Order: sequence, then C-alpha cells, then structure tokens
Amino acid sequence: MKTLIAAAVITIGLAGTAGAHEPYGEKPLDANTAQTFQSSAAGVRSEMRPGGRYAFVNPAERARIDAALTDIDKVYAEHGGLDGQDAKVRVYNDQELVNAILERRDERTICSNQVATGSLVRVTKCAAYAHEFGTRDASLRD
Repeated sequence: MKTLIAAAVITIGLAGTAGAHEPYGEKPLDANTAQTFQSSAAGVRSEMRPGGRYAFVNPAERARIDAALTDIDKVYAEHGGLDGQDAKVRVYNDQELVNAILERRDERTICSNQVATGSLVRVTKCAAYAHEFGTRDASLRD
C-alpha cells in the first residue's frame, strides 16, 4: 500500500514538472530594461505585420501600441534607465497597455458548443482566432 501511495506521489510530481518549460503566462512585451525592451519591441512590431502572430490588431489598437512603444523608447532615451518613479510608472502603464491589447489578438483558440443541424447532440467546434476573423472579414468584403 505504501509503495502504491509513493508511486502516485512520484507520478503527480513528475506530471507537474513535465509542463514547466511551456511559455504559459509570458507577456509579449518586456520593458524591464532597455535591452529587453528593444528586442521585444522589435519582435512585437514584426509580428504585427500581415501573416504574423498579431496581424489581426485593428488600426486603432495598432496606433495605441505604436504610441506606447514610442513613449517607452523616449523614456529610456531621456533617462537612460528607470531612475525615477515617474519613469517607472510611465513604462509600466505603457507596457501593460501593449500586453493587454496583444493578448486579446494573439493566436488563441476560440471554441463554441453548438447543436448540429437535425440533431440533438451538441458538438464542440474550435478554430484559431485568425481563421475565424479572417473568414468573417472575407465574407463581409464579398
């Protein structure tokens, strides 16, 4: 009995560490230092191009993201770092704005639970955000 309990504890412990290397919870923009900001801002800008992870950011949100990235860049250029409390607050607020917008427009999966036509059985259909809104935009243009 004790070996069964020990085996269960070890199995649960190993299952918990198996997914530890997944990037769950990572934010798209990291502005803690000037170097990390430059690299992550370049990545965000490249992913907002057509075909990128954030290609479905609408123009108003894209303008807000560009303004926030420019403001963070300006803070690092003026102060050379995050010296004062005002600079930290500006960078933090701009970083959170960018991350909030990008997390809504990434490659997430949208699932819906629907009843199939002519049936009483519910069916779960899942599709990527880009596929759903790309199809919707194409149907609106036609």
